[in-house]
Amino acid sequence: FAHLENELHQNFTDSLTNSSIFVKNDNLLQRLDAYCAQNNQGANTPIVILGEVGSGKSSLLANWVRSRHNVAHDDERIFYHAIGCSRLSCHISHLLRRLENWLLQQFDLKDDIDLSQDDQL
Repeated sequence: FAHLENELHQNFTDSLTNSSIFVKNDNLLQRLDAYCAQNNQGANTPIVILGEVGSGKSSLLANWVRSRHNVAHDDERIFYHAIGCSRLSCHISHLLRRLENWLLQQFDLKDDIDLSQDDQL
């Protein structure tokens, strides 16, 4: 199931990044890059992208994520979850399950972590 959902997200992202409809806004892309640079220095503040339906939020982020992956950012990991790319994508439990699976993969973790011992916290 997780593989299918990841594939849906990837296809959705590909459709946004391979589209000639996206109007590149260098100012917004630079602001996102500056946000990452600030967080790499320990700021750790969340970011929220707001806009009207159809204003290009998903396209902006999909193209920005693609550009970050194309440039050497070896120590950077970006989890991208597109609300609306599948029927389940807007459920918080589904988002958290995808994030958990992504973290397990990214950090080569076991999925059966035993948290019953106090010294493991």
